[in-house]
Amino acid sequence: MNESGFPVTAGGFVFDVDGVLTDTASLHYRAWKALFDQVLPPSVRPFDPTDYHRLVDGRPRLVGLGAVLTDRGLSVPAGSESDPPGVGTLAAMAALKQQEFIGLLDTVGVKVFPDALVLLDRLDALDVGAAAASASRNMHRVLTSAGIEARFRATVDGNDAASLHLAPKPEPDLFWEAARRLGVEPYRCALVEDAVAGVRAGRRGGFSPVIGVDRGGGTWAPLLKQWADLVVPSLDRVNPAHP
Repeated sequence: MNESGFPVTAGGFVFDVDGVLTDTASLHYRAWKALFDQVLPPSVRPFDPTDYHRLVDGRPRLVGLGAVLTDRGLSVPAGSESDPPGVGTLAAMAALKQQEFIGLLDTVGVKVFPDALVLLDRLDALDVGAAAASASRNMHRVLTSAGIEARFRATVDGNDAASLHLAPKPEPDLFWEAARRLGVEPYRCALVEDAVAGVRAGRRGGFSPVIGVDRGGGTWAPLLKQWADLVVPSLDRVNPAHP
């Protein structure tokens, strides 16, 4: 690192959305917390921020839900996609979490991290393409609410992942598809993530460099450092350059 930040040479950038570009991670955590406060019995440990980053963040809704329940030694019927929001099946719980999140999205709104805007401006100035990729089916709604969807030349969301049968993180499928749509080979493309599952996916997918974002100094930071090429406290510390 030099005084002006971290130089990064790449032909393109693929960004995760929640927690990297937008402060939606806090809304997702509140929605998950509301769900698990109803679901988890008093005899097990309550859902907390460490669980969110370790088991849920960056994963499809049903995968994260199953991970938390398995971690607590609980088993719930799968149900079907037609199940209304509730706590009787995995599908109902996923629908309830979605309902909680959309309520927060509509009432609280989405904020863009100012340091993310700085990096996007630098990429625009260099004419380096950026893609947004998220396992969330709400990604386009989030980007639109934040006013930044037009900043990306390519996007891949949870709906794309389902229709293309892309494996969830830590497999790199989602990010490979984003790089493909961006027209940049993964080895020439930077991957920016704040979730452990995401940086692992970037490492497995051959992205270079894999950049972890740790704005808050969380307890998961050592895991980010284990898989990422570099970990930055904010995205305005990244100084992109053409390869």
